[in-house]
Amino acid sequence: MLLPRGQSLRAEPKKYVFGFSQAAITESRRVHEKRGGEASGDRLDYHRSPNSVEKQVADVQNLIGQGVDVLLISPKEAAALTGAVIKATEAKIPTIIFDRNVDTDQYTQFIGGDILRLGGQRESML
Repeated sequence: MLLPRGQSLRAEPKKYVFGFSQAAITESRRVHEKRGGEASGDRLDYHRSPNSVEKQVADVQNLIGQGVDVLLISPKEAAALTGAVIKATEAKIPTIIFDRNVDTDQYTQFIGGDILRLGGQRESML
């Protein structure tokens, strides 16, 4: 097949829209999480909800309404974000929860770990 100069049969890779909701961005690792998402070449629709569970729920619902391709959530409170996570799953949006879990298993992936507190006590993130 002959193509005009400068064109190829190679398809451009799909660009994804990531919705990212964090409770805060005061810690340096959270700043790096945001920068990493921005550097991916895909579009990052970033929302932070400084210490406001209500704003975070509204932000996540907004991202679901926009039809983002992937949703990343670091919940401020598990119970408050559970309903929004279920709605994202029902909308067939892959949903990744990290740092704090939610009160459902209706999400795509959880990324978290154990926190070692001063004095050697562990606080599980699950």
